[in-house]
Amino acid sequence: MTHRVGFGPRAVALLSDIVVITGLQLVLYLAFHIPLTPPEGAPPDWEPLKDIPFHVHAFADALVVAYLLIEGLTGASPGKRLLGLAIGTAEGTRGTSGFYLGRAAIKWAATFLVDADYLLSPLGGAGVVLSALGNVALAVLVLGCFLALGSKRQALHDLIAKSAVYKAKDLR
Repeated sequence: MTHRVGFGPRAVALLSDIVVITGLQLVLYLAFHIPLTPPEGAPPDWEPLKDIPFHVHAFADALVVAYLLIEGLTGASPGKRLLGLAIGTAEGTRGTSGFYLGRAAIKWAATFLVDADYLLSPLGGAGVVLSALGNVALAVLVLGCFLALGSKRQALHDLIAKSAVYKAKDLR
């Protein structure tokens, strides 16, 4: 019998992925000389990443997409691999790359909608609406992760994609 992995190891894998992605973006911002601390004479409400040039922001997003595609193409993010975890079907078998990409699209679409107001700013209000929808979807996604605490050990995106997370060695 293949046993699904619960919330704890999945959260550790996600946090390790977030640390790596954030570190890569930090290096990118530093390479483009984006100030991370207030410059002299900055207003009190100065935000460090508010005035990032479009091309740098788009490149940072592309970096995140590339990182997330690792899980979407292979069935395990670097964080999951580090912990010996992998995504499989709800029945405990390995998935296809199409299966993994579909799950990744369900899991991460909201994250990119949140960014829509910035990336689609040349189009006017459409980006703001998509961003607002993205915030709602992201809240549902985050809350849905807590379903992995239940007996099925599946987050909301797993239930939708008919997937689950297992120890990689246990997948058939």
